[in-house]
Formats: sequence, structure tokens, C-alpha cells
Amino acid sequence: MPRNFRKDGYNWKKKKDGKDIKEAHEHLKVGDKDRIHVYYAHGEDNSTFVRRCYWLLDKSLEQIVLVHYRETKEVSLATHSNSSLLTDQSTPLLVTEEFDSGIANTYSEGERSLGDVEIFQRLIM
Repeated sequence: MPRNFRKDGYNWKKKKDGKDIKEAHEHLKVGDKDRIHVYYAHGEDNSTFVRRCYWLLDKSLEQIVLVHYRETKEVSLATHSNSSLLTDQSTPLLVTEEFDSGIANTYSEGERSLGDVEIFQRLIM
């Protein structure tokens, strides 16, 4: 079972204790069952650099972890007075494709990119 997939050499934002990485944790379901653990972290030196780790929960596939690194564009909430929304990982923000790294836009007309969840659904079904 992989345990060291987070030790990647990058500098990630830390919790208030200063030693543990500040990560958001999610569980993705397929149907009514938890199938994937997801861990989100933001770069310490570059807040637009993010890491997503997808860990399959199926016992026969638990050795599979997809680690996804990407550069995002900052989302500006010009009229919002609470700037902690942009740094608090517990506050969900919907980031549309135009704010993403542009990977989705590299497909030619008529093609479409598969979302992370859709890829994993195909993998585990």
C-alpha cells in the first residue's frame, strides 16, 4: 500500500502547527459507495500551484494513486470583503474551465476531455 506518495519534494502550505501539510480531504462516491479518497494541497511558494491525490479505495486497487499537479489562475472576488475565502481550503470554490490551466482547451473541436471522476469511474467499474 503506497504511503509515501505525498513526499514529492515540493513545498506545500502547512497547518498552524507548522509541520503538517494543510490538505482538504474528500471522498468521491460511485453510486452510493465511497470509491476514491481525494487530497488537495496548495503550494507554499506559489499559491496557484496545486496537487490533487486520488487514492482508489478498492482493496484490489489500493496500490493505485494518481497524483495530479496543476497550475491554476487565481480567482478574484473583487466585491467580496472576506479574503479568507481564497485561502481557506474548507470553503469550496467552483472553478470553471476558463480558470483552469487550459488543458481542457487543447482538444480539437468535436473531442471532449474526460473529467477526473469520469476517468476513475471507468477505471473502477
